[in-house]
Amino acid sequence: MILSYHMVHFILFASVSGACNQDVYVDLDMKGMNYNGSVARDARECQERCTNDIHCHFFTFATRQFFSAEHRNICLLKYSHTGMPTRITKLRNVVSGFSLKSCALSNLACIRDVFSDTVFADNTIDSVVAPDAFVCRRLCTHHPNCLFFTFLPQEWSKESQRNLCLLKTSQSGLPSTRIQKNKALSGFSLQNCRHSVPVFCHSSFYRDTDFLGEELDIVDVQGHEACQQKCTDAVRCQFFTFYPCGEHCSERKVKSPKILRVYGGILNQSEIKEDTPFFEVQEIIIHDRYESAESGFDIALLKLKTPMNYTDTIQDTLQKVKIPLVSSEECQARYRSHKITSKMLCAGYQEGGRDACKGDSGGPLSCKHNEVWHLVGITSWGEGCAQRERPGVYTNVVEYVDWILEKTQSERKRPPAV
Repeated sequence: MILSYHMVHFILFASVSGACNQDVYVDLDMKGMNYNGSVARDARECQERCTNDIHCHFFTFATRQFFSAEHRNICLLKYSHTGMPTRITKLRNVVSGFSLKSCALSNLACIRDVFSDTVFADNTIDSVVAPDAFVCRRLCTHHPNCLFFTFLPQEWSKESQRNLCLLKTSQSGLPSTRIQKNKALSGFSLQNCRHSVPVFCHSSFYRDTDFLGEELDIVDVQGHEACQQKCTDAVRCQFFTFYPCGEHCSERKVKSPKILRVYGGILNQSEIKEDTPFFEVQEIIIHDRYESAESGFDIALLKLKTPMNYTDTIQDTLQKVKIPLVSSEECQARYRSHKITSKMLCAGYQEGGRDACKGDSGGPLSCKHNEVWHLVGITSWGEGCAQRERPGVYTNVVEYVDWILEKTQSERKRPPAV
């Protein structure tokens, strides 16, 4: 069985909301939920209070020069659902900043223990599937509002709740009730710990497990440890999935056309139900020189068992983006470690921002000529998505017209079976 674990939104912005930021910002008001206001000597004292308050994410301090006399020297402690300000506005004679919990400067209690056979019965703010209690604790540590957690392991009695990580909070900052439950595991966020070893270090590997998230890049490596090193060396990478393929990976992935279904007229995958009509695939024709997308020949044909009839109507609700073509010379300069051949096309903006991305592979790059749309490219590969000076690379369809005709016409000329 392969388990897929959704590393939810807070993992993707952990590098922002969980970063140590000791700066303070003059004449800026960070908006959020104001839940505590008290008099302080200066902005540094206000920041220290925020750091040592279990719920505080950021603060705003009104100085002695603030226009409203009754609010001068008031320290407002704030929080939000994301851990970041909901809005930032200019306001004279105020100072704003962030909690220094992420800098390991909090005096709050650090509890590293994981408690066996224990359920914390408090407000669950989120739930996510996780492979073990330590990943659950890491998720809680990254989550801006999680203070403690309960993890229900694979051995949990109720099948629908197995591997469930329950992220929790309370007004007091501590669990109000502890319930004894066999196999359950509970613990605390490590956000407050004055740690010598980073609490975010988690070197374990999980077999038969796919971590889902934003796909930054696909690279060929020898083994899962090399994959982990690639992730470690990439600034934005926070987790990875390694597929042990071997020499005939592409053959194994598409071993049988019976596993493929082709749908027509579908705009959203959510429209696909068990009884939705589809076309069966009779044969998969992969270019015989294909090894990897980066090396070229990234093209294949699907022969359907029954013909698909096209209409002249094109739904205008499909996702699309207009991007400029990039010369082969410029594209080669952007990908010095790869060979950009005549069988490839590149397209994208120099500043990035718009591009094909995860799930778009095999999709069309189309150009309009004399009011007719032509398929000129097939989404193939690139470095990340919409990154600056990293255009998308596409299969140059015109270079494969002869191959396409050879494969499709040979099928028509093939004598009937006797």
